[in-house]
Amino acid sequence: MIVRIFTGSAWAGSAEFGDFEFDALPAVGHKIAFAYADGWQYGKVRDIAHRFGSADAAADIALLLSPLAEGGDPAEPLPLAGFDSLEGSTATGGSVPRAGPWGSR
Repeated sequence: MIVRIFTGSAWAGSAEFGDFEFDALPAVGHKIAFAYADGWQYGKVRDIAHRFGSADAAADIALLLSPLAEGGDPAEPLPLAGFDSLEGSTATGGSVPRAGPWGSR
C-alpha cells in the first residue's frame, strides 16, 4: 500500500515528506528509519489518518511522524541509539485493525 508521510508536531503545520510503499501499516508509537549513504533520519509515528472516497475507490492513508531526527552510523543496521532517544521509546498499540462498535460485515 502507498502511504503518504507528513512530519511535525501536529497535522496543522506539518510538512509533506513523501509517499512510501508499506506491506503493513505501522501503528502509533512505531519508529520509522530512512537510510542514506551518510546516516539516518528517523521518527516516531504520532497519528494515522484515513481518507475515503467512493466505495469503488481505494482509501488513502497518511502517517504523521514526529519531527525527524538525524544521525547514526550508516553502517549500522538501524539507528538503535537514536530510536531510544525518541520521546516515549516504547511502542503502543498494534498493527492489526480492530473491529469498530458497529461490528463486522
